[in-house]
Order: sequence, then C-alpha cells, then structure tokens
Amino acid sequence: MDALSGENAYLFRHAVTREAAYQLHLPTGRGRLHGMALDIIESLVPPQDRARFALELADHARAASVVDDCFALKESEYLALAAREDERTWRLHSAIELYRRAGRHPASPPQRKYHCLYRAAGLLTDLGQPQQAQELLDSAEVLGPVLGDPLFATRARLSRGRMAFVSGRHEQALELLRDAVQSAERAGDAALRREAMSSLASALDHLGRLDEALAVATEAIEVARAQGATAEVNRDTGNLAALLARLGRLDEAEDCMNRAIAGHRASGHLRFEGIVSGNMSLVKEIRGDPAAALTWQCRALACIRRIGDRATEGYMLGNLADLHRKQGRLEAALAATVHGGERLRESGMRNAELVLRRNLALAWLSLGMRDRAESVAASIETDVRDFDPVFRVRATVRLNGLLALAEPRRDLALARNILEQAEVTLRQAGANETSEAGAETNGLRRTIAYCEAGLKAHPGQWPLFFGFSPQFMSSLERLALWRRLETLHPDQARQLEATQPALVAAMLQDTQDLPVPDWRDPVHE
Repeated sequence: MDALSGENAYLFRHAVTREAAYQLHLPTGRGRLHGMALDIIESLVPPQDRARFALELADHARAASVVDDCFALKESEYLALAAREDERTWRLHSAIELYRRAGRHPASPPQRKYHCLYRAAGLLTDLGQPQQAQELLDSAEVLGPVLGDPLFATRARLSRGRMAFVSGRHEQALELLRDAVQSAERAGDAALRREAMSSLASALDHLGRLDEALAVATEAIEVARAQGATAEVNRDTGNLAALLARLGRLDEAEDCMNRAIAGHRASGHLRFEGIVSGNMSLVKEIRGDPAAALTWQCRALACIRRIGDRATEGYMLGNLADLHRKQGRLEAALAATVHGGERLRESGMRNAELVLRRNLALAWLSLGMRDRAESVAASIETDVRDFDPVFRVRATVRLNGLLALAEPRRDLALARNILEQAEVTLRQAGANETSEAGAETNGLRRTIAYCEAGLKAHPGQWPLFFGFSPQFMSSLERLALWRRLETLHPDQARQLEATQPALVAAMLQDTQDLPVPDWRDPVHE
C-alpha cells in the first residue's frame, strides 16, 4: 500500500458510490478538500496555462468558499478567466453565461463586474439579442461612474450604438457610433477610437453606404498603424479588402487581401487568415476563376477547423455550398448547406443560420422540391420576426418572391407586391440598393422582369425552370439541373422537351462545350 499514490489507492467503480462517499463528508470537510485540490492545481499549473482549467478551478473555489471567504474572490476570478477562454474559442453562449455569473458574483470587484457585464452585453448584441444585452448593459452602466472611468460615456455610446443597429434603429445607431468615435478622439484613446470606427464602418457597409464605409475603414487602419497595433492593422486591412471587392476595385482588393493574409499567417492568427482567405475566394470567383475560388475557400475552411471555431465554419460551409452550386455539384452544395446550418445553429449565430436556411430553401426549390422549400420558408418567417426590418428583407424577400413565381402558383402580382413592400421597408430603414438586403430585392426585381419579358414574347409559356430563371444561373448549374432532371425524373424531362422546347433550349444555352458535371459529387473539402 505504501507504494500506491493517494489517487489510485482506491478507485470508485460506480459514480453513485463515489457521490455517496462524497456526501458523507460535512460541508466544511468537503470545502477543505476542494481548497486543497485548488491549491494543488495552482501549484502545478502556471498562471499563463490556467485558462483551460479555469471552470474546474472556479468549481473548486466555490465549494471551498464555505470554509474561507477568500475562495469566493478566486471563484469570480476563474469564472471571468473561463469566460474569456470560451470567447476566444468561440463558445459564445457559454462565454455569455460565465461573464454573467462573474459580473453578478457578490465577491467580484466593481472593475471585474463592469468588464464582465459589458462583454456579455457585447456578445449578446453580436448574436442578435439586443433586449437581453440591454439589461446587462444597464447593470454595467450603474458601475461606470463609481469606477471613475473617464471613457465610461464613450463606451456606453459605442455599446448602445451597436444595440440600436441590431434593433433596426439605424440612423440612431449611426449617430451614437459617430459620437463614440469623436469622444474617443477627444479623449486621446486610439484603441477605443479604432474600435468605434470599425463598428461604424461595419454599420455603413450593412446599409450599402460603401464609399462612406471605405473612408472610415481606411482611417481606422491608419489609427491602428500609428498605435503599432499590428493585429488590428491586419484585421482592418482584411475588412477594407472586402469593401474594395464589393466596390469592384478587384486589383486593390486582392493586394490588400494578400497583405492581410501574410500578416495573419506571420502572427499565427488562423481565424482571421481563414476569413480573409474566404474573401479571396469571392474575388477569384468574380474574376472568373472557379478552380482558384474553390481552392481558396477550402484553405479558409481548413484554417477555421484547426481552431475549432464552429460558428465561422458554418459561414465557410455556406460559401462553399454556393461555389459548388455554381459549378454544378448540386448534391455537394446541398450537403454543405445542411452542415453549415448545423454549425451555425449550435453556435447560436441565428442571423447567419437563417440566411443559410434560406439558401437551403432556394436549393430545394431549384431541384423542384417545392414542398420542402415552403416548409423551410415557413420556419424562417417564424424565426425572423424579432430581427430588424432590413435583415427580415434580406432573409425572406427573394425566397418568398420565387415561391410566388414558381409552379404551381405562378403569381406575378403577388411577387410584385412582395417586392414593393420590401422596397418600402428598406427606404424607411435608410438601406440602399447596394446593401445585402438591397441585393436580394434587385435579384427578385430582375427575375420578375425576366418573367414579364418572357410572357410578352411567348404568351402562355411560363419562362421559369423550378422557380429560377436560367438567365441568372451559371452554365454549369443549368446543365447540372438538367442532367439531374433527366436522371431522376426522365418523364418530366421528356414532357418539357415536347411542350416547352424554348425553355429547354434556354436551360442548355452555351452548355454544349462544357464538361458534363456530376451533380452527385460529394462535398469537396
């Protein structure tokens, strides 16, 4: 027995037996055991390596606090450390709950309470839950004056600006964010000024005010560079590149992306390297190089998977699905869309998950599965109600419009009404046609115009193929859809050839010299 360690001198063979033995100790005895365990772990693990064990350490400290109040302070310390670790690794719901516990812990010093409640409110805002964020921010703001933070009012404007934007109060949000930028500049706090400018640029981008967003983003980079904040320079350069790409300035965008990727790779920031690599994929696609686009998107996905960021992996899978669809790999696109939605749902990224769910409904519609598309569309309508009006347009307008135009409804008047209501909503919200929501209304408007022109030229011959106009599909996608129809529904294919030869000709236009795509290809990773 002397040769045995205390750990394996006796091993419990059943959890219930172990729990019963544990409960036989009085609370004070259990507290002393937990205190000893905490001391041992702290002696073995240096402070810089404790983040991975922070939640376990907090549990030991909580149990030990019945013996000595000093352990209560340690519990709040480790709860805050565990929250930061979960935020770093993108376990956002867990991070929010841990920040909330640390921020409301009786033993937490005011500074820790303020910081933790502030961070929890920020994460809830990012997840599209401004009402819950408001409650925590109100609690944090009570502490601000007590702490004597000279930048308290600036931080409050920044937080409230973000929440106003998520809530759909866009003009109020822009005013608050501009005030935060100016206030931080007057106070001489470059880091806070850059943070506020990045939020302002993102808001302007969301509303389609790209030139204004570009000016603010460029200035934010200069502020970060003057600070010597290399990580922020690389991050903002990647954001600037995405703006340049949306403005059609592809050479400048690609140059910015190459610099940002090199910077992130040198500093080991895999997440941001992955995000910019994904943006590079979009540039390659715009340039007409689908093979390079797919290569860059797979690089992006590999970076994100190495760090276990499930939320961003969901975004990346959605982009990968879009590339597969355009290149004719329909089953791969469908699989990537489903997997991406699962990642986003488990990560709590409700807005991105809704966009990907919309893409899934569009995929079902393009494959002729209207019932499935309508079922997904109904779930989106239910879940999108508590989002701001601009996002509701982005998530629903094109899908609902195409459902109105597709067989068997074929209702042009309904589609026009859906489009008109969406345009009114965007005008009232201050969003223009270059916003992401504006792009959705533009797409529906073009499809309606295509239908109207087709019906005028060929009365009685509906110019749509399963809800999508061939004019707005890639050649490979059109060819893949036709091959899938021929394979799975040969009777329908022959009927279309006999009754609507012009429609079939439009589907197969410019596809004669293309390699026949295998729409059943697995997901390429």
